[in-house]
Amino acid sequence: MTSEHAKLALTLKTGINKTTTFHFARFLYVGVPPLTALHKGTSAHRNSQVYRWHQCIAATQEYSDTTKYGYISDLIQFVRFCDSQGLIPESQTAITYWERHLVEGVRLGNLHVNTARKLLSCIRCLLQLLGHPTKQWFSPYHLFRAEVNPTQGYTDTELKQLLRLISSFFKQVSQQIIQSPERHLGAATNQQTAIFQYQGHKHHVASSVTKCFSAAFYLLAYYTWGNTTVLLNMVKPADKTYVDGRWFEQSVLKPRANKYVSISIGDNGTFHVPKYALTFFEQLLKLSYLTSAAPHLLWQTKASQAAPLEPAHLQTFATWLQTTFTLKDLNGSPLRPTARKFRASGSYRYLAKTGSQVETSLLLGNTPQVVSRHYSSGNQADNNNQLLAVAYTLEGVAKCSDIQAAKAYAKQALAVDILPYEAFLAKYGHTHGQKTVLGTGCKNVFDQHAEKYRRRHDFSPDDFPVDHLACADIHHCFSCPNQVIIESVEDMWCLLSYQQTILDSRLTHLSPQHFDKNYSALMDAINRILFSIHPKIRRLAEKKLKHEGRHPLWPEQMNMAF
Repeated sequence: MTSEHAKLALTLKTGINKTTTFHFARFLYVGVPPLTALHKGTSAHRNSQVYRWHQCIAATQEYSDTTKYGYISDLIQFVRFCDSQGLIPESQTAITYWERHLVEGVRLGNLHVNTARKLLSCIRCLLQLLGHPTKQWFSPYHLFRAEVNPTQGYTDTELKQLLRLISSFFKQVSQQIIQSPERHLGAATNQQTAIFQYQGHKHHVASSVTKCFSAAFYLLAYYTWGNTTVLLNMVKPADKTYVDGRWFEQSVLKPRANKYVSISIGDNGTFHVPKYALTFFEQLLKLSYLTSAAPHLLWQTKASQAAPLEPAHLQTFATWLQTTFTLKDLNGSPLRPTARKFRASGSYRYLAKTGSQVETSLLLGNTPQVVSRHYSSGNQADNNNQLLAVAYTLEGVAKCSDIQAAKAYAKQALAVDILPYEAFLAKYGHTHGQKTVLGTGCKNVFDQHAEKYRRRHDFSPDDFPVDHLACADIHHCFSCPNQVIIESVEDMWCLLSYQQTILDSRLTHLSPQHFDKNYSALMDAINRILFSIHPKIRRLAEKKLKHEGRHPLWPEQMNMAF
């Protein structure tokens, strides 16, 4: 890189203690190549424009360094597009083609609407900064409708899974660091100095101090509902004693909102923070003072050098958790801890409990409008379960004419285990739990229901041994307390095939009323099961039935015999 290229370097603060240098010399070449490939690049003959871009972005005080870095990243995409089309970046023609490119990307599904809006807005801001007539150059119409993407919180099951793991990790590893600080603080990043025991397995941990503070960050996010920037900028708070008990409080700048928010952790009585949060925070303060005497709270270390924790370390820790412990959410997707989802989970629960958007917005440090748009949607899985319960309750109202009886009906309708096959075996394998020909499971195929079935069909031990004969009363499975729903595509395909067999048997009945008398209760039970499992599994099972036909246990020729 020449001395002229060095003049085009711009250093920006992109983290708490992190700086990133971008070299505008890359814009001098076609396609904006990486810095290491400049010697192979072809000149784009726009030196004067590039020098002006560097000067304007470096001199402006209108945007923060983080925003500038984001704008530069979007400018790279725009310039690369212009080079591929042979266009001059600072021209109305380039803007027209850029708008068409973004619209086409959204239409084809290659770009999300909000991403396209951001790319268009950033280029508009940069060209306006350079003094161009953006009102004339850009389309006067709103090309993209804003889509609100509210943050989804965690379900209770997901919260327990994450918090149990993260809390255990922090408790064990922090204790090891406090007991032997020299061993951990002076270790290299790839040196395994800590041991974490979880669910009967030992895990050797490298970068133990950084990972321990990362775990503390996520616990703080759960307890305080603070966002990433606020929590990473926290300093060691003062210990205050009030009438209600001990509290740790401090004010932290929220940069984008340009205001201060308060972070408080303390004894029970005023807020719903659990008492063990105070114990956690005392341990965190002890660890922070041990790592560095500086006022900052969360740290990362590398060969005895301590520096503030950065978002990249949080991503590394979250990835390590997910890959090491194979965390899955209710949909089977990878489960990762994020501050915004902890924030959404706590705020939604508080909003559901109090019904006050004003109180919730005060605790979040947002306006009620922001809370309504981004923090009030809850979790999709919980919402689906609530809708399902409401549907059964309304059905019960129609049948029972009483809301309390309807609630009891809904509870009875949903009182059946829904488990993946592996979980079904683990829970009921030792009690003779088996899959049935219906695609569902039975907790015990040899209990008293089997005896009743054998007596009803005159299977007598006087004639031959019958103890080995399992219950096969499939029509009564759906009203049997032993029934378990096995939530898998194959088993739901089998159940749908069984349902189709019953539906096709309508041809052999005298009338629709005759069929309803025989099978309406059974069909209602099957429909309740199909709408209680995850919608994705139901859709895949329906698709399998449509394309592959019925399950081999319920072929077409069984209609008449059935």
